[in-house]
Amino acid sequence: RLRRRGDGAGVSSVRGVFQTSDDLWVAISAATDETASRFFAAVGRDDLLADPRFATSESRLANREELHEALVPEFRRFRRGEILELAAAQRLTIGPVLDVLDALADEHYRARETIVEMEDGVVLQNVVPRLSSTPGAIRLPAPELGEHNAEVYGELGVGAEELARLREEGVI
Repeated sequence: RLRRRGDGAGVSSVRGVFQTSDDLWVAISAATDETASRFFAAVGRDDLLADPRFATSESRLANREELHEALVPEFRRFRRGEILELAAAQRLTIGPVLDVLDALADEHYRARETIVEMEDGVVLQNVVPRLSSTPGAIRLPAPELGEHNAEVYGELGVGAEELARLREEGVI
């Protein structure tokens, strides 16, 4: 039976998702002693390394729930853009957690053709993974709701009159 592990991987700490002051979310992975030390210094919490519960990678993992709780207010001090700028400046692995609309509008995803716009203007996720030799392609848009009802029900023996009646009654 699988056990819940929360938002961390359960194999290292500092790792997880945190809410920022603008009610957006970021994900962090600072698993090594070196990256955790840089992260703690960047947010002004060098004192955490003096705490035996958080001094080493092993102790942080053993006390990851307590560490997570200690870091929640640190992330809440920053807007998402601010913590991402800090991460870039300090070479930390912190990235935005995007909702669907953010992902669809994201320039990086569009540049990598992860998000594509079809001829009919529908924006959707492209084939993933995008392999260099066999990248795959979306050939047709998704069908409209009920577009193939006549074909499918016809194969099941439902005639045109019965299909019309089912449509009128709101069954299909």
